[in-house]
Amino acid sequence: MSTVAVNRRISVVHSVMLVTVLALSGRLIYLQVWKGADLKGKAQAQQLHTIPLAAKRGLILDRNGQPLAMNLPSFSLYAQPREFKLTAAEIAAGLAPILGKTLDEVHKDLQGQPFRFLSRRLDEGQAQRIRSLKLTGIGLIRESRRVYPNGSLAANLLGFVGIDNQGLAGMEISFDKMLRADSETLTVFTDALGQEVLRQGDGLPLAVEKVEGNHVVTTLDTTLQHIVERRLKTSIDTLHAERGGAVVMDLENGDVLAMAMAPSFDPNHFAGSWETIKNWMITDMYEPGSTMKMFTMAAALDSGVLSTNETVACPGQISVEKWKVHDHGTNPGEVRHLRPIDILEVSSNVGCSLIGRRMTPEVHRKLLNRFGFGHVTGSRLSGEAPGMLEKLPWSPARQSTISFGQGVAVTPLQLLTGLTAFGRNGVIIQPRFIQRVDNPMGETIKVFPPKERQAVKPENAKAILDMMVQVVEGKEGTGRGVKVPGYTMAGKTGTADKVVNGRYNGDVIASFVGLMPARKPRYQIFVVIDAPKTLHFASETAVPLVKDIVSDMIKAYRIPPERPQELLAAKGDASETGKAKKGTIL
Repeated sequence: MSTVAVNRRISVVHSVMLVTVLALSGRLIYLQVWKGADLKGKAQAQQLHTIPLAAKRGLILDRNGQPLAMNLPSFSLYAQPREFKLTAAEIAAGLAPILGKTLDEVHKDLQGQPFRFLSRRLDEGQAQRIRSLKLTGIGLIRESRRVYPNGSLAANLLGFVGIDNQGLAGMEISFDKMLRADSETLTVFTDALGQEVLRQGDGLPLAVEKVEGNHVVTTLDTTLQHIVERRLKTSIDTLHAERGGAVVMDLENGDVLAMAMAPSFDPNHFAGSWETIKNWMITDMYEPGSTMKMFTMAAALDSGVLSTNETVACPGQISVEKWKVHDHGTNPGEVRHLRPIDILEVSSNVGCSLIGRRMTPEVHRKLLNRFGFGHVTGSRLSGEAPGMLEKLPWSPARQSTISFGQGVAVTPLQLLTGLTAFGRNGVIIQPRFIQRVDNPMGETIKVFPPKERQAVKPENAKAILDMMVQVVEGKEGTGRGVKVPGYTMAGKTGTADKVVNGRYNGDVIASFVGLMPARKPRYQIFVVIDAPKTLHFASETAVPLVKDIVSDMIKAYRIPPERPQELLAAKGDASETGKAKKGTIL
């Protein structure tokens, strides 16, 4: 081959190589200059992802702005074993006493993963002690920790949150979407092996996105809640009862001013079974007993089968199919001629059975449905049970027992909701637990107006209220022990046999509802005592508790007497209420 041919081939090769180099260089310049930022972002997106942290949850406040659930700073402790300059055993020895764990537990936690949380919800003191150790590969991240400043106050109603501040029970879960912020997020780096590590510097700083939830303003009054809880606990302890509950409600707007349960728990340090921590006033059903008699009377009046001025012949005992219905303290052959107001005053099972069966089962059930029995109240509280009102057809015996509160099941919340009709001219008002929701800037973003519905004619509701006044004022009234000198009240007792696993177990559930003042009620006070041991009837158990609560309400909120002379005669000095601090719920 000639020299000219060789040189020509070399020139061609050089040309091809030059073109290739120029093409690669151009591509490199294009990627670095024009597309560099975009590609770098894509690379980081593939290497970075986020871990949710406990976000700053919205506050739960009482009606006066007092915090019921709030947040405090806390810290999460993490480890990156690749960064350790000491052995895992040496690091564990320093951390174990601060974390309250054994040496072996901490040592085990330090093994394995390139990044992991060792502990959550540490306080400032623990964080300071950890910082003082100056351990490489050990770090702290600031988070938010849910706290309940009043301890067990309203705990069964408020509920609690989980480790990541997610609602788990009570109002915390019922209104979780309002309270919850989108989780704060921690940005982490994923290495070539797909393992999580934190990287600080080189453009990838530890990043935490800060967010905050909305604030829920409840209808509760902290002062009254303290009063009710203290009185309830004393009563339950004295009676050796299994549990008890109490509610105070404002009949003007449906606001639940207090809802207490005993025994209770501290949501800051909760432990134990669901039975202890649940809001059983909305989840658990029981036979209401004699408190159902008011609804039987109201239904009979509204359906036109009963008039207030008639007299009903009530034997001491009657037979309905194979069952016997009797009145406490009477002889089977004894016949009493009782007006409807007398039947309610002495709480006659026989009288209510006879009146209830005047209605057809269809009409009877329809009117009880109108009071809310057989479906939830619409309280917005999670886990509310609908009660149990048996479907038709009803046998004569079933209708008879339902008339005086057996064979039907209600929740305490359901019962107290239906009872509001008698203090409000036949109009039921739905219990309200939340007034409004405010955003983090304090601006109201949602309000919850009262909800009402007509359940019974106004004149018939007034007739029932008159009967409830007689229960308190009458010589044989089962609620006469609730009377407070200078004040008027209406009410009704209920003592029902307790059903466990489908059978009566020998215990009772005692309840009492009180309306105050009697003729134009503003407040409804309802208590229920489950399985009292030292005393039995509601007149001995539930009635005194309502009296104690009302007496404390009068003093705390300076409720003026309706009958000043009666108060003077009873106490000799009317100045006691003037010494009490001015209230906020009048």
